Order: sequence, then C-alpha cells, then structure tokens
Amino acid sequence: MKYLDERNYRDNGTLLIVDAQQGYQDSDINGMWKFAISLLSHAKKEGRQGVTWLGDAGLFFSFEKI
Repeated sequence: MKYLDERNYRDNGTLLIVDAQQGYQDSDINGMWKFAISLLSHAKKEGRQGVTWLGDAGLFFSFEKI
C-alpha cells in the first residue's frame, strides 16, 4: 500500500490544516468563511480547479453552540 507524503503538500502550500477550536471559536465568527474565500482566491490565481474543505462540526457540541 502506498501512503501519501503530506509534508510535500504542506511545504508547497497546497495542504493547510487548521485546528477546529481555533478556526471556529476565534473572536471573529466569520474567520473560517474568510479563510475559505482566501483559499478559493489563491486557487483561482494558480489556475486550479477548486478547493476541498473538510471540517469537523463536532466541536460545536463541545461548546454548546449551534
């Protein structure tokens, strides 16, 4: 089985990992939305097809937020 070497993707800026607690619970409630828009803008400038976003909404239950 071949494994993905994520270091290469992190180094070239095509893989970004954000801690969910920091991303969703920061003082700016639109922070992750703004981050997503900036990723789309960056991808467009590089001629890429799009962006894949994976998020874990389970954190909202930890903080009793909807």
